[in-house]
Amino acid sequence: MNEAPWAAATPFERGLDRLVGRLIKGCEFAAMAIGIWLMCVLVVSVFFRYVLNNSLTWVDESSSLLLVWLMLAVAPIGFHENFHIAVGALIDNVPRIARVLLGLFVNACTAALFGIALYYGILNTIVELDAELFSIPLMRGWVTWVLPFASVIVLLVVLNNVIKIVRTGDVPRTGELE
Repeated sequence: MNEAPWAAATPFERGLDRLVGRLIKGCEFAAMAIGIWLMCVLVVSVFFRYVLNNSLTWVDESSSLLLVWLMLAVAPIGFHENFHIAVGALIDNVPRIARVLLGLFVNACTAALFGIALYYGILNTIVELDAELFSIPLMRGWVTWVLPFASVIVLLVVLNNVIKIVRTGDVPRTGELE
C-alpha cells in the first residue's frame, strides 16, 4: 500500500490511528488473558469432576461468558487487520473504484451492526444490573458491559478504516492496515 497519502494525515487522523493501535494492543492482551483463564478454568473443572468427584457448578456459565468475551475481544482485531470474510478473487479483479465502494459499504454495514449492538448492549447492561447470574453471585450487568465496550472499539476501528480508505483511494489487503 502506498504510505505517502497517509503520511499527510491530519492530527485528528494520526491521533485516531494511535488510539486504535493502543486499543488493538489491549484487545490482543485481553484475548490472551481470557484464553489462558478459560484454559485454567476448564483444567480445574476436569480435575474437580474426575479426581475429586465434585463438579463445580459455576464452570459452565463462566466458560460460556468467557467465550463471548473472547469473541468480543478479537472482533476489533479482525476488523483492524482486515481479517474478515472476503472473496479475494472477486476483490482483486474488480476496478479500484469498485473496491473502494465495496470497502466503504462493508465498513458502513459493520458500523450499523455494531451501532445497534452498542445501543442494545447499553440497554441490556442497565437492565441486567438487577439480575444475578445463576451459578455465580454476581450481577449480570457486570458481565454484559463488554458488548457496548467492544462495540465502541469496533466503531472506532471502522472510522479509522474509512478514513484510510478515503485517504489512500484503495482498500488494504488482509493485514495491511497496521
